[in-house]
This record gives sequence, structure tokens and C-alpha cells, in this order.
Amino acid sequence: MSVVGKITDQRLQQEFNRWAAEGRGEEMEQHHLLERARRSSANFSNIEFAVGSSGRIPAANDSCDKVLSIESFYYYPDQGAALDELRRVLKPGGRFFILINLYKDNPYSLRWVQALQVPVHALSEAEYLELVRAHGFTQAETRRIPDDSPTPETYSGKWFKNAAELRDFKRIGALLLTASKP
Repeated sequence: MSVVGKITDQRLQQEFNRWAAEGRGEEMEQHHLLERARRSSANFSNIEFAVGSSGRIPAANDSCDKVLSIESFYYYPDQGAALDELRRVLKPGGRFFILINLYKDNPYSLRWVQALQVPVHALSEAEYLELVRAHGFTQAETRRIPDDSPTPETYSGKWFKNAAELRDFKRIGALLLTASKP
């Protein structure tokens, strides 16, 4: 990992630690449901959770059938290098699934960029497809995943002006990016 990558990883770690110290850790965990996924998959021998960085996934070459990334890809300092690392660990024919809530085609999500206080990428759906293909993946596809959870009639949070904006954000949805290793 480059010096820049290490510095960026440290900045991300510091920012996430700050969020946890402010009491946002449980909110984030609940939002992303990571621990729930770990518990509900405990009886499956072919699922593994590992801690690593986008620059060095703790897995052997050609060892993974599928890789799932939820709400982290936009933080990776070098998304191209991260895709190369995904290609390294995926078996031939293996597929990755990257869920991204912060991307250009959902303009409401761009409001978070300044608040995050760490560098992030906000590419468009077309730019993500181009990036994935440029790093040697095939069968690259995107799909929008709308959020159909109930929206209150009135909204009083800080990210949206009103409930109509929140509904529109949820209607546009997250971006699911998928591709296969040849």
C-alpha cells in the first residue's frame, strides 16, 4: 500500500472513530446491519467475514466466488486499485456486488460529501461501468435499488428539505454495481 493509501486509511479510521465517540456507531451498525448478517450466517460454512483494506484483501488469489461491498466503495482512495484487488481474489467467473448510496445520479446523496470530512468518490452510473470494464471485468451491470421503507408524512432531519425530497431520494435508490472476473 502506498504512503498516500496509508494516510487515507488513517484519516478514514479517525473519522469513523470520531463518529463512534459521538454515539453514531450503533446507528451506523444498525443502518448497515453488519452484525445481523454475521449472526444470521453463522450456520453457513462457506461465508467468511474478514477485516482488511481495499488495497489488500485478506484472501488468497482466485479464492472467492463472490465478494460483497456495502456502502464503502466510495471511501476507497484508489478505486481502480481496489478493483484490481477484487480481480486478484475472485476465482475465474467469480462475481462482485458493490452497493453504493453516494453517487452522482442521486443528487441528494451528494449533500453528504462535505459532511463526511474525508475524501470520497462520487461517480455516475456510467462512470462506474467504464471504470469496472477498464479494470478487466466482464458482464458489468448496474441496477438501482429503491428504498421502499415507509417515509413519514413530515420530515425534520438535516439531509432533506422535506418528506417529498426524502421520498425522491429513496425512489432513486442505491446503485448496485456487479461484474465478473473473466
